[in-house]
Amino acid sequence: MALTPNVVASAPILSAWGNEIRDRSVQRFATDAQRTSQWPAPPQGAMSTLDTMPGVVWYYTGTAWKLTAPRGLLLQATWNSGMTATSSTADVPGATLSVPMVTGHTYRYTFTGHAVSTVATDTVRLSNTDGSNALVGVAAIADMINAVANLAQYFTMVNYEVAATTGNVTRKLRVGRQAGTGNVQVFSDTFRVGTFTVEEIHVGTAGG
Repeated sequence: MALTPNVVASAPILSAWGNEIRDRSVQRFATDAQRTSQWPAPPQGAMSTLDTMPGVVWYYTGTAWKLTAPRGLLLQATWNSGMTATSSTADVPGATLSVPMVTGHTYRYTFTGHAVSTVATDTVRLSNTDGSNALVGVAAIADMINAVANLAQYFTMVNYEVAATTGNVTRKLRVGRQAGTGNVQVFSDTFRVGTFTVEEIHVGTAGG
């Protein structure tokens, strides 16, 4: 009769030969905290994955865990409805995402859409902010001069951020009138869909 070993999922390996196998394979953990608890002294070059970040492989540099490569395209939101603002800045409906960040990693945000104002020469201000409406990243503001009243202009806004913390953060597009007297609008429709794309493009020089 075959004997079934008493194995518990994610339990630490206590034997010397077992540790040799562990140190040479990709280990799965539910969270970063569990990895730290169950594998407190991994060898340099050790590999692991976390359930909190599926499909991503980490390696140990000798001092910290780091992603093997940027994750590339993370999220994309699209919207096909509009909104209007005056001198006050307001959220663009549908252009808000919860971004899974890692400290020290670089993220690229790309916004596309159409903007218009009811008065010529008005300045339309687009901004990328956090959940408290604070500007985030480099080039978080783009201003557009409305050359002709009520004539929509296509825009692409790109900005970058190096994450200061690890975890999910809110990032969103806001619009307002920076100068002028008219009503400004960001809008889209079936043929002019607005987009908000988030990419992880660099994993930093050290650590996670």
